[in-house]
Amino acid sequence: MDDVSDVRVRNNNDVTTALVTPNGSMDSMTAYAAAAEEAPPTTTSITARRRYRHYIQILVAVAVLVGLVSGSLYGFGRYSLALKEQLGVGQMEVQRFGIMLDTGNYIGHPLTGYIYDHYGPRVSCIGAAVVVFCGYSAVAAAVLLEGSMIGLCDIGFFSVGFGSGLGYVAGLGSITKAFLGKPTLGRAVAVVSAGYGLSSTLVGISFHNLSSLHGFFMFWAISVATVNIIGSFVFAKEEVEEQEIQQTVLEDYAASGNGNIFNNNNNNEVHGGDSLSVVDEDFREQQFMRHQSPIIDRDRPRPWDAISTRWLQLTYRPWAFSTHLRSWTTWQRLDFWILFGSFAFVTGSGLVVINNISTMVQSIGQPDSVAGNLVFLLSICNVAGRILMGSMTDLPNVNKIHLFQGIAVLMVAGLLISAASPFEEGDDRELICLTITVAAVAMAYGGSWVLIVGILTDLYGREDFGKDYGSIVMGPALSGLIFNSISALIYEEHAEANGDENGVCFGNSCYRGAYWMTATAAFAGCLILYQMPRMTPSAVTR
Repeated sequence: MDDVSDVRVRNNNDVTTALVTPNGSMDSMTAYAAAAEEAPPTTTSITARRRYRHYIQILVAVAVLVGLVSGSLYGFGRYSLALKEQLGVGQMEVQRFGIMLDTGNYIGHPLTGYIYDHYGPRVSCIGAAVVVFCGYSAVAAAVLLEGSMIGLCDIGFFSVGFGSGLGYVAGLGSITKAFLGKPTLGRAVAVVSAGYGLSSTLVGISFHNLSSLHGFFMFWAISVATVNIIGSFVFAKEEVEEQEIQQTVLEDYAASGNGNIFNNNNNNEVHGGDSLSVVDEDFREQQFMRHQSPIIDRDRPRPWDAISTRWLQLTYRPWAFSTHLRSWTTWQRLDFWILFGSFAFVTGSGLVVINNISTMVQSIGQPDSVAGNLVFLLSICNVAGRILMGSMTDLPNVNKIHLFQGIAVLMVAGLLISAASPFEEGDDRELICLTITVAAVAMAYGGSWVLIVGILTDLYGREDFGKDYGSIVMGPALSGLIFNSISALIYEEHAEANGDENGVCFGNSCYRGAYWMTATAAFAGCLILYQMPRMTPSAVTR
């Protein structure tokens, strides 16, 4: 390795090794990687490595299960019409329930990210189990009371959204830490994210097979709580398992007689330097940050770089936060807020379609069974988009920003098909247009959630991943709230114009305005990424 000199370290009588760079920083995990390459395998190390691989398989499986139950909010469009009829409320009230669901999930993410970063996945998963169980139970109680306590639905759906975020961040964060710096990171994230997207299919199947709406909500309350409790035990072991295998490899390396690396003196001693302890920086993060990411062009500075650096200097206030938050500076970066806006425009546009499938189908004169089929299509395309983007992000020299812009264009195209549709209510060709819209929107929406993880880790590393991810997903909460509210107003305006006393709108005009609005927003999300500053991950004023 360039400009790196070997140092000998002995810490607490455990043989370890480190490399020291010219500026004095140490990279103990680089030495671990070298030891893993050179150390002759022993029975102990082989067993440890097999155990760790087995644990990783369990970790991925449980993370997928957590994703499957945490994405139940995407199935809201399947049962929203039945909930509307059961409670005897209007479209605006049902739309409010969907908004509360999304708001709890997305606005709660900064807090869920903070909980994950500083209290670990076990606390996150247990919190998710309790909050979601109480949330779905509150909605089930409101259904039993047949609309006499609508406020329970607001509280319940907000709790379900918030608790779902707690569980999903724990699963996604654990997978990101386990695979960061490996060539399979994108696919690992895609698999977990695909489970999240596939959850709406499970919602549709369970809704179809369970006889009562009350039983449906209680089924999901118990399922989410059970899976998250399992996750609380599995995710918490990831760091322990990794440390054990690293220590085993280092001990094998020492036992192989590499005396030029290790020193036999007691106490902490570094030849030619001060007493040092093993650095707890993760090797894979450092390697990932050194990697010349396709997002970052370090050799071609742009005028935006100077503006962004000045922005950091103006906004950095180390006294403004607690000790935990003081070192978190991602929010001060201009490129973060550009990314925030783009992600909000694109994903918020998708939420309008996802949350209103049942009423969209009803508005074009199709039976409710068609809504069930479209929810299934949405789920499959959502999963396909996540897996496809996960595979593409693992390819060498792929620019993830350009991929995200491609996803935005796909979202725009899908929405424009229904916005410009000339067909009338009851025409099968109108259903074909809606089907294409749902497929395109679902693929773009699903792919955007995988890409954003890769972009965040490329730019900002994993140290504050929970807070970075939790902050940026506030964007869909805000945009989804605005877009869905406007969509509901447009729907009710056309329902009144048609003279329907029940507040039901028929015709392609019910959602035409919403399609044009969201297509414009998604296109804006694509355009603003052209102003993304090309900055190094370390370009932060400390």
